[in-house]
Amino acid sequence: MKKTWKKLFCRLLAGTMAGVLLMGTAGCKGGEKEEKEKEVVMGRYLEEEIPLPEGAQGIVEATRLSDGKLALLGYDEQYMTHYWQSADDGETWEEQGNMPQELKLADGEQQTAMSVGAIRQDGAVLCVVTTYDVDTADVVEDKTYIRNTDGTYTEVNMKYPDGFTQAIDIKWLSDQEVIVQDSVVGLYEMDLSDGSVKNQFIEEGQVFTTFGIVENYLIVVGADEISYYDLDTGKIEEEDSALTEQIKNSGADQNLTSYGTSPLLICQKGKDGKLFYCDSTGIYSHVIKGNAMEQVVDGKLNSIGDPSVGLMGMFLGDENAIYLAVSTGEEHQLLKYAYSKDTPSVPSKEIKIYALEENAELQQAISLFQKENPDYYVSLEVGMSEDNSITATDALKTLNTEIMAGKGPDLLMLDGMPVSTYEEKGMLSDISDVIEKVDKSEGILDNIQEAYTKENEIYEFPGRFSIPLVVGPKDQIEAMQTLEGLTKVAERYSETNDSVRLFSDMTPEFLSESLVDGAYAAWIQEDRTLDENLLKEYFESVKKLYDTDSHDEQLRENVVMQNYPHLELSYVDGMVLQIYGKECAAAVGNLASPDGFSQITSCMNNMEDTKIDYEVWNGQKEGCFSPVMLMGVNSKSKNQEEAKAFLEFLYSEKAQRLSMGYGLTVNEKVYDSQEYWAVGDGTTVGYTVQDGDGVERQVFLNMENSSADQVKKIQEIGKSLNTPSQLDKTVMEAVRGQLTDYIDGKIELDEAVQNVIQKVNLYLAE
Repeated sequence: MKKTWKKLFCRLLAGTMAGVLLMGTAGCKGGEKEEKEKEVVMGRYLEEEIPLPEGAQGIVEATRLSDGKLALLGYDEQYMTHYWQSADDGETWEEQGNMPQELKLADGEQQTAMSVGAIRQDGAVLCVVTTYDVDTADVVEDKTYIRNTDGTYTEVNMKYPDGFTQAIDIKWLSDQEVIVQDSVVGLYEMDLSDGSVKNQFIEEGQVFTTFGIVENYLIVVGADEISYYDLDTGKIEEEDSALTEQIKNSGADQNLTSYGTSPLLICQKGKDGKLFYCDSTGIYSHVIKGNAMEQVVDGKLNSIGDPSVGLMGMFLGDENAIYLAVSTGEEHQLLKYAYSKDTPSVPSKEIKIYALEENAELQQAISLFQKENPDYYVSLEVGMSEDNSITATDALKTLNTEIMAGKGPDLLMLDGMPVSTYEEKGMLSDISDVIEKVDKSEGILDNIQEAYTKENEIYEFPGRFSIPLVVGPKDQIEAMQTLEGLTKVAERYSETNDSVRLFSDMTPEFLSESLVDGAYAAWIQEDRTLDENLLKEYFESVKKLYDTDSHDEQLRENVVMQNYPHLELSYVDGMVLQIYGKECAAAVGNLASPDGFSQITSCMNNMEDTKIDYEVWNGQKEGCFSPVMLMGVNSKSKNQEEAKAFLEFLYSEKAQRLSMGYGLTVNEKVYDSQEYWAVGDGTTVGYTVQDGDGVERQVFLNMENSSADQVKKIQEIGKSLNTPSQLDKTVMEAVRGQLTDYIDGKIELDEAVQNVIQKVNLYLAE
């Protein structure tokens, strides 16, 4: 069974564009006025997808052989490995070998599969065959073979050093030498003639994510350092400052990499130290120890900039062609970038988008929009990235200054911003025509439309929304729907249960982020001031809920919350997994994806001792939903039509079917479809927990698709919600600080509430 591990935080990889328009001056005779005409610079790499061989469901490795053929090592629906070659650039493929069949691999109590492979330039393939236990997934043994060009196999006795775990990547150095990567802690140069280790490149304790080979250089990239080795001596070489700078500034997170993908790729181009380098910002040409990194493919104009795309491999073809093997969730693709001299180097239409915080779903939509509309260039500016410490107040001051000066963006993602203020000051254009057009063709959820329609006009509209839910014991779930009811259940629970916590261990800030979507809308009064009594009730209740359980102080010291979007701090499905693992009994938070819902229903279906259920989290106000990716057009923008063209795409079925867990679709056609919710089956999620004695315990949940009845229930719940819980980042920063001080006993309740009201009311009145 294939296993995927869900990560709590997602990071958006951003890039910048390198393109110019040259201005030409034409002189006129007879005293005629000179005119400046734009000269469009031509030439750009365009992306196309190379169809995979029939039956291929995934890529292990792809490359171009010395005879010019494409070669692909991949697997079928049963994850059995096959080998194909193509003599016509992927138009047709010829199967060269069926590895499990040729090696006579059999299933049983122990299963065997080819875990990794590497294709040599003459077409030979190095195969690492792993045998593992069906029940525990523990590796029993690894065997290494060379599949020769005539289809025969030669076993290689690899003499790995003590402590070697499993090969996860292999690259050929010569006919008899390879570099083998052992997880993220080992990198070895090995001689296949006798299986010996010639060089070991990673020091003990050093961690890395990827490596590349260019002539005699081995480039090793880690989260903290980038090392250059001489392959002859195995010694550290002087760094390539230009390449190092590009890697460090790429935006790629070297701490986050998954099996089979990498945050960046490096491949050799001919001789003389030439290479191509790829990260999420694009593809670059470079010469080792040279001063320049020349961008040849702009990642923002194709799939490279899509945050759902994982880089797997890169190789070169004839006539300036570049090939990428990529992962897009469960699907793998082989992409080709070919130079087109007849295409403008820079798109003729430009759209600027501003977001206070990063949003991978928006970046994915931008990438797909540009791929389908090559005459558009869409740039995204993020005010509060993970790398800076700027406050929401400071970021918005800068934005507002630019808008008033006529230099602001065309589109605003209004999440966390003072939306009502922007409306009142006439800073947003009516986009009801966009919503009406999509509604007529595909449908937009009626309740979401009604929530944002004012006198037949719409000034902002979400690209996604999430549903606040409470999950807990089935016999108590109804009483847990409100803040008051949940607090009473918690107090009773703490008196009668001492073996299992009510909530997972979390900081006061995390607890508040989970609860606030069912409360925030109740605080904001018609005059836009805060309701003191309801805010006070919220503070009191959160403290009671926090005090229900004991807490690990070390956890609070290690948690860093600054600049993470609210939604990422409040996913309910991850907390429900801890209910399944018997770490806690209840959870409150946002349901933001079909995958998250499948995780909830899978937990419900597979819990043996305790029956759990879920309901809408009404908190202090009924019927709240959490708008995500709330979009508005800057009324001062000169690109109104271009901005609306992007919005029309954003709300369309094609873009709304994309899902990276940042919210549920607002497109009715997608929302009502069964296939949108039919996710999860065949995957496994899990986590590792350590008890007080340091003993680790692993929790695994085999996911399954939600049933038709379960899907119908959540669909109806989503359509019943009518009040946007539109959080303002500045208000939430004020609440967070005072609430934490109150819970920690540093300040009294009345003083904490008054501090928030004074700061927020002054801000809301501006």
